[in-house]
Amino acid sequence: MKLKNIVEALNHYYLNRFPNATGWFIGKENTEPTKLNAYKKFRLEIFYHTPGKNHLAFTIQLIDRCIEGSEDLIKDKMYTTLLTEIFSNIQMLDKYETV
Repeated sequence: MKLKNIVEALNHYYLNRFPNATGWFIGKENTEPTKLNAYKKFRLEIFYHTPGKNHLAFTIQLIDRCIEGSEDLIKDKMYTTLLTEIFSNIQMLDKYETV
């Protein structure tokens, strides 16, 4: 599972629910080192994009110990958390119909 797949599914769901929507969802993934070498800061964001403006819809941030080879496991954990957040707050997407 990748952020791209999550965003594509979200766009598909949203456009089926609101066929006249003028915007779409885009995802951004960011990994930054921290002052401690063994830790990294991970951030997943999903924006609702309308021409000229982005609205932050969902964000997940985690600072965790990241040893060699564990980055993919941490990202999978974050994708699962992001999906849980989206499904728990799916009614919140209705507000973007009027944006």
